[in-house]
Amino acid sequence: MKPTWNGVNIESELRGILAECCRRDVSQVGDDADLVRELGLDSLALLRLLAEVEMRLGVRFPDAELSRMRTLRQFAAVLRSGSDRPIPAEVPVASTAIPKGRTP
Repeated sequence: MKPTWNGVNIESELRGILAECCRRDVSQVGDDADLVRELGLDSLALLRLLAEVEMRLGVRFPDAELSRMRTLRQFAAVLRSGSDRPIPAEVPVASTAIPKGRTP
């Protein structure tokens, strides 16, 4: 059994998200395969993948990490690392909104 992150088998979850984002079978794509070369993902597709991972796992990756995340193993490593831990996704607080036409 693979180690988990917050109770999630991260490699399995990432592989599932990848399969849905690129609409293909990724079962044979290795953890160290460059997703751009192996699957032909362009920069926009990588950003969509990243956004989907962030949304589903409730995290936001630090901008400094984005350029080095091109394999499933790199995504998982950033999720698991202590110093580069993704920051929790921010949840908007509705109570701070000012109704239209009113001043604070």
